[in-house]
Amino acid sequence: MKVHVSVDSGGSKIKAVLYDDAFRLIGHASTGSIRGNSTPKELCERNLRDLLSQLFDGRDDLDLGKLHGVADQEIINAIQARFPDLTLAYNSEGQVGIAAAGISGDGLLCLSGTGSSMFYIRKDGTRAGGMGGYGAVIFDEGSGYHIGRMACAAAIRYFEGRGEPTVLYDSISEHFGNPRFTAALFSIYNNPDRAPIASVASLAPVVSRAAYHGDAAALRILEHAGECLGDQMNALIRRHQIPESVPMTVSGGTYKGHSALYRSLCREVRRESPTRPLLPPLFEPVVGGVLCHWFSLGRAFDDAAREHFTREFSNYIYSIGEDPTC
Repeated sequence: MKVHVSVDSGGSKIKAVLYDDAFRLIGHASTGSIRGNSTPKELCERNLRDLLSQLFDGRDDLDLGKLHGVADQEIINAIQARFPDLTLAYNSEGQVGIAAAGISGDGLLCLSGTGSSMFYIRKDGTRAGGMGGYGAVIFDEGSGYHIGRMACAAAIRYFEGRGEPTVLYDSISEHFGNPRFTAALFSIYNNPDRAPIASVASLAPVVSRAAYHGDAAALRILEHAGECLGDQMNALIRRHQIPESVPMTVSGGTYKGHSALYRSLCREVRRESPTRPLLPPLFEPVVGGVLCHWFSLGRAFDDAAREHFTREFSNYIYSIGEDPTC
């Protein structure tokens, strides 16, 4: 029986799973990112070694079959060096995110992690349209970086006496481990373990916690980010005249915080697509790669399949904040 690997490589972290021909989980790994725009070079190299160690140490006799999911070329090269007969599937972020919601046909994906992007994916896995994905330095509306940057702006305005009180002021200092607010902010430029963009994006959960504690500024930041994402998705739908029967789902770590982000996104999409199915993801994107493999074999995601994947990949079930009703 062959063993396969699915990878989800992002701007903040990498997750990977090993599974067999019966789609049973047999191994897993989690480590930091290897992307140079978010992680220093030496740490990228260390994270790659850590990934390979977690996955393959003591398993050199594996009959490795396919690689699914989203993997940077450095990961592909490193795995192929150890397993030269590896077959590459080359799934896109959009394809993996849509599969993670159990969608096997045409689908829309609103991704919000460190960065943000919109995808329109056909049933055959091809990308029929997209929007966003310009990167934090240019413009990444609704992303974790965008949310973190708005949090810094709200805290700075309060610090300078020109904005409303917000717990984000103290929370940001605490998050970066320095009681002096300005020193906490400037520490992102000297962090050997994380590039400034990733440091700012790491504030997204801080904003979610502040919103849960009733902070008005934090709640507005999340709602505004959701509106930005919804505005982009509506533009994508209009541009490609996507039928209202095509479902939309989401992917990325920012939705795991306060549900205001997801609810705000859904409200915006509902303004122009009142009957479009809006489906929360069932699994983390790394399992979306496994489901891409499943769907490529012509298999349906019926109740039995859902029960199987929920049992085998129980540690990768995706959850959107609290009360994500929209």
